[in-house]
Amino acid sequence: MLFFSNTRAIIMKRIGFIVLIAMQALIMIGCNSENAKIKRALKSSIPVELLNNYKYKSHQIIETLLRSSVQDSLSSYEISNRLAETSIDRKNQMKDTYLENLEDCKRQKRNTLYWLRSSYDIIIRDWERMLNDVEEEIAEDSLKIAVNNDKISFFRHHLDITDSPIIFYKIRHEYQLSGAYRREDVTLDANYQLVK
Repeated sequence: MLFFSNTRAIIMKRIGFIVLIAMQALIMIGCNSENAKIKRALKSSIPVELLNNYKYKSHQIIETLLRSSVQDSLSSYEISNRLAETSIDRKNQMKDTYLENLEDCKRQKRNTLYWLRSSYDIIIRDWERMLNDVEEEIAEDSLKIAVNNDKISFFRHHLDITDSPIIFYKIRHEYQLSGAYRREDVTLDANYQLVK
């Protein structure tokens, strides 16, 4: 009986040891696989014509962008768009008022006595300047919305294609290029693909 319990204990220890070694091997394979993917992505950040002069030195993950952070960024861009749209609506109302006043001044200038017409020129120039200013502000808000929409679609795409809680990695890439030491931060997605 004692023989069987000692044998069982020895077998259990050996099985535990074998499982431990297998787990360490899997972790090392996983890390090596991850490192290889990161190295390939980092190498792809170098222009093709310079690859012959490229020599990898090291890399380090310096930041991870989690799903919740990306979703927060999406929300902030959407809020920014709503504010810009409200601003455009208000500025369009101002633009309509300026146009009405400008047309009214031009009409009054046409209908006034000849020697008084030049007195309207300064007022007309002021309304035209205000109209140009508000049109530029509307164009700036519209551009801001377009840029935000590009970012929203970029982040949504990466959220949709990624199951991982980590959406992006920021990697510090250290290398030599034509003998010169370089360090740059590169962003990779969850599949270790270069984000441009």
